[in-house]
Amino acid sequence: MINCHQLSFSISYSEKRTAIANKVIGTRTVKRIIAFALYLLGASRNAIAEILNLPYDTFRSFSQRMEQDGISALIDRRLKQKAIPEINHPKPPKGQVDFTPDFLIIYFGIENQSLKIPVNNTIQIRTVVLTMLKNNVINIHTASQALNCHPVHVQRLNRQLQNDDAAIFINKRLGQKKDYVFDLETKAEMVQQYIANLVNKKNTSSQALSEDLKERCDLDLASRTIRLHIAKMGLSKIKKSLPELIDSFKKN
Repeated sequence: MINCHQLSFSISYSEKRTAIANKVIGTRTVKRIIAFALYLLGASRNAIAEILNLPYDTFRSFSQRMEQDGISALIDRRLKQKAIPEINHPKPPKGQVDFTPDFLIIYFGIENQSLKIPVNNTIQIRTVVLTMLKNNVINIHTASQALNCHPVHVQRLNRQLQNDDAAIFINKRLGQKKDYVFDLETKAEMVQQYIANLVNKKNTSSQALSEDLKERCDLDLASRTIRLHIAKMGLSKIKKSLPELIDSFKKN
């Protein structure tokens, strides 16, 4: 048994601490805690009820509930309990994809956080994009745009990646010796259109080239594919120098 006679009590400390507790958990609960503590220390129910100005029957009922129900006996059952509001956790930001002549750039929806992959690293692009799709960082539309594939084909590639790892991309590339979609004639038309737009100070974006080739040559080429081949052939490097070179020829 705890011998409280060996303890020194401060009236000022008691008043300050009790005042704080009253604000936090309420006067009624504080009084019940003190009453039950005295009860545990061996004081009689009559004495406790008298010193704390509690009805004897009320304290007796309370002490019995504490012994049976535990800490829940401190709650006033006459009061309606407020439901704890649900915490709506913010959804993780979705990623977005952008293209430059040299890079595929993936934005994570977080400031200053992005991933750059060279456009020539097709295996790396496929692996990273499909992994992000699997983990819900990007949606199927964004993945389809990044891989220049139909969403159904993207889903098929995603399943293959989960089952067979990135080897599925490596194996398919081993037997490919030439670009079947972009043959020499198609590349020539694309280069010709690029230079024509450049010299005439027209838009040289991949989307503009795709529309111009469709109108002039009836070639239906995706802007993503055009952008990839412009980067491979280094055409973006002459975007500034070629018009200057042509102007110097005209002057001479």
